[in-house]
Amino acid sequence: MARKTSYMGYTAGAVAVELRRGSVNYLALGTVDRFTPEEQAINGGCLYKFRETRRLTGVAAKALAARLAEVSRQWARGELTSEQRMAATDAMIVA
Repeated sequence: MARKTSYMGYTAGAVAVELRRGSVNYLALGTVDRFTPEEQAINGGCLYKFRETRRLTGVAAKALAARLAEVSRQWARGELTSEQRMAATDAMIVA
């Protein structure tokens, strides 16, 4: 079973897909459409819609997934605010 991990910013997002834990097969990159509270009620509480625009594989996918995971860990430890995490995620994916 494939494991999927999502990293969402304000306007850009990524989904890392691993067949084995720690082994990134590909990283799907795309745009994020945020839902309004009314749209969330219609969509079962979903906060955003991810639209994949391209995929990264190999070393590039692993490197970017590792950087995104580190930002998420920093946020979980309280070293970053949610706004900083989302801005950093956007910056890494867009660059």
